[in-house]
This record gives sequence, C-alpha cells and structure tokens, in this order.
Amino acid sequence: MLRERDLCPPLLHHLVAIERCRGRFTFDEILVAATTLGFGSGNNTPKGFSAEFVENAWYECIKQSWQDQKHGAETRRCSNEALRILAEYWNNVRLRAACESKQSIDMNPENAYDTLEVLSGVDDSGIIEACEIKVNFLVRLFMTIPLNIHFQLEEMQKQLDIMREAAACLAEIKNSKALRQFVATRMNNNLSPDCNLDGYGKLFLPTAGSVFK
Repeated sequence: MLRERDLCPPLLHHLVAIERCRGRFTFDEILVAATTLGFGSGNNTPKGFSAEFVENAWYECIKQSWQDQKHGAETRRCSNEALRILAEYWNNVRLRAACESKQSIDMNPENAYDTLEVLSGVDDSGIIEACEIKVNFLVRLFMTIPLNIHFQLEEMQKQLDIMREAAACLAEIKNSKALRQFVATRMNNNLSPDCNLDGYGKLFLPTAGSVFK
C-alpha cells in the first residue's frame, strides 16, 4: 500500500500533464481565467456572461497590455490563455474564433510600427496616411492575382485584420481619440464574397484625402 501511495503523486502529475497537452484545464483554472479578464467572483463558476462581453473584456486586457512595456507580454499571454480556457469551458464558437483569429496576430507596439512601416515619432495623420497607402497597395495587389475570389478575400481579410490591429495598438499607446475613431469607423469593414474588389479601396477608407482615386 505504501508503495502504491508513493506512486500516486507522480502518476497524478503525469495524468495532469497529459490533460494539459490535450488543452484541458482544472476548475481552479476556470476561476483564474475569469478573474484574469476582470469578471471573476470568488469560488463561483463564471456563468451568465455573453460571448460579446467576454471577448470585450479580453480585448480590454490586451489594450491595457500595450501600454505596459515591462509586463505587457505576460499580460497578453495570461489574457489569451484565459480566453482559450473560457472558450473551451463554454464550448463557445465566437470565443473560439476570437482565439484563432485575433490571438494569431499577437500585436504589440513594436510590431505595430513595423506593420504600418512608420517611425515611433510619427503623428496621427502620418499613421492614417500609412494605413491608406498600405490598404490601397493590398487591394491593387490582389486585383492583379488571378486567384479564386474566396481565396483572395480570405487572404486580404487576414492582412486587413493585421493592419487594423496595428492601428488600434498605436491608438492605445498614443491615447489618441482621432486614431480610435479612425479604427472604429474607417477600419472596421469586413470583406464578403459578393463585394467588388475594384471598388473596395474607396469603400474601405472613404476620406477626402484618401489615396484611393
């Protein structure tokens, strides 16, 4: 019996490791996940929260991480893991999609400047102009590639999502109302199979000073 009891701890540890490899988690991890995203309540299992609420809570954590140079990366890692755990716990399609799409971008301030190809000291108008130029280039590039329309849209959407996240990141670290409005109103369009790529440039960023002519 003693030998069997002595074998239990490493055996249990091994089983826990296997479950973690399978993407499973403990009850305590569910509680920690909710607390990490800011809506945990003691020892009670989180419930009654909509997928939109949870996704917004997660994104607020991500935005806050962009302003924290010292602990930002760790905050993003913990927030992403919390979202994954809750998505699996609730078996929620929307939250799983958020895990797959937004987390794959993994934006941070340095990546944001590199993505938009601007210097860290650039002003809001320079960032907006950079977005317009890059979107214009992207649209024209995909228009010249003889690919299936659905593949074109899928790949374009991925690139547009990355640029949108980069602009959102810079809006937060600069605490810029103009950039936040720019992202919310002029970089919040999603492609659809019936959209017209030829006219999409003008549709995407319809401004008086747009590079789309």
